[in-house]
Amino acid sequence: MTKPLTETEVKARVKELRNFYIDLTLYGAVNLGLILIWAISGGGYFWPIWVIVGWGIGMVLKAISLDMIPALADLFPFFDKTWEEQQIKRMMKSEPMTNSSVSSPNIPSKVGIPSTIKTDPKTAITKVAKKIAPSKKTKISTSTGPKKTSPTKK
Repeated sequence: MTKPLTETEVKARVKELRNFYIDLTLYGAVNLGLILIWAISGGGYFWPIWVIVGWGIGMVLKAISLDMIPALADLFPFFDKTWEEQQIKRMMKSEPMTNSSVSSPNIPSKVGIPSTIKTDPKTAITKVAKKIAPSKKTKISTSTGPKKTSPTKK
């Protein structure tokens, strides 16, 4: 379903991959140097972990955006370059265009309103009422006030 890439798109993709591999090499070299500095200075608290984890998170996110980790790219679809276009097309199909002069400024737009309310308000109200209504019937007392008790003997 994806269209074939043009030559300029392929060149841009190869350039992004090259930059990522250069960054990955730099990441490894700098962190190896920090670990060597830590070890030469006597060890102790392993402070290079902060650089390794912090910079590593950025490297993982970059790898996801380049589809180098496809399983995670499925979890985070917004890293895909076509995600914005797909969302715009999907929203344009689902939301009809409304005339701004007809809508009242105090009434919110249709965004976030369930589709049942858009089509048939009575059905939606009935469904909501059934969900809210208690499943067991409760007894309603007919007394008008507190029960009178007989006075206690002293």
